[in-house]
Amino acid sequence: MLEIRFHGRGGQGTVVASILLAKAFFDAGYYVQTFPLFGVERRGAPVEAYLRLDKKKILIRSNIYTPDHIIVQDVKLLGSIDVTSGFKPGGTILINSKEIPDNLEPFPAFGWRLWMPPALPRRSSGNRLSEDSGSFQTSDRR
Repeated sequence: MLEIRFHGRGGQGTVVASILLAKAFFDAGYYVQTFPLFGVERRGAPVEAYLRLDKKKILIRSNIYTPDHIIVQDVKLLGSIDVTSGFKPGGTILINSKEIPDNLEPFPAFGWRLWMPPALPRRSSGNRLSEDSGSFQTSDRR
C-alpha cells in the first residue's frame, strides 16, 4: 500500500489535488481512498489531505501517520508545522516552490528525496475576485 500526505493552506487546492490524483490512480486500476483534515478555520489555515492506493481493497480507515510520500503546496508551512512527522525513510517530498528554503538541509540525512519542480507561473488577470480565489489567467488574449 502506498500512502501520500498533502500539506497546504485552505483555498490552495490541496484537497482537490488529492482527489484528482486519487481519480487518476482509480482509472489506472488501483483501489484508492482520499480524505481531508481541516478545522473550522478560514481560508489560508493549514490543511492536510490523505491518499492511499493499493492493488487490493483498502480496509484501513484512519489518518495517515507514516506516509511514503509528502506533497507540500505552501513552502511557508515548513517553518510552522512538522510536515515530516512520521515520514518513512527513503520517501519523496515534493515541494511547490522555485527556491530551496534554508530549513531543508536535514532532509537528505534521513534518506528522503526532495523534488522541487518549478512552481507554476502565475499571471495576474487584473480581476481581484479571481486572484483572491486562487484563479489565474489560462490564455493570453491581446
